[in-house]
Amino acid sequence: MYAAASQDSINDQITLLPCDVLDHVALHSLQDYEEVADNSQTLQDVEASVTTWIKQIRQVGYIRTVVRPTRAF
Repeated sequence: MYAAASQDSINDQITLLPCDVLDHVALHSLQDYEEVADNSQTLQDVEASVTTWIKQIRQVGYIRTVVRPTRAF
């Protein structure tokens, strides 16, 4: 899963995994956001997606600082 993201980052591209839990485009009003915030299961699922994104972003940083410089040799 992360290997493909690593290769994309080497090519200066990264696509974060989609968040299938929540359709953020459908959130229009404060009430919409409050309904999401009141649902603890939805918040846990969104948090899991964000945790995955953080791992992907950290991996890109690792590749750019460690892998890429060593490839130049």
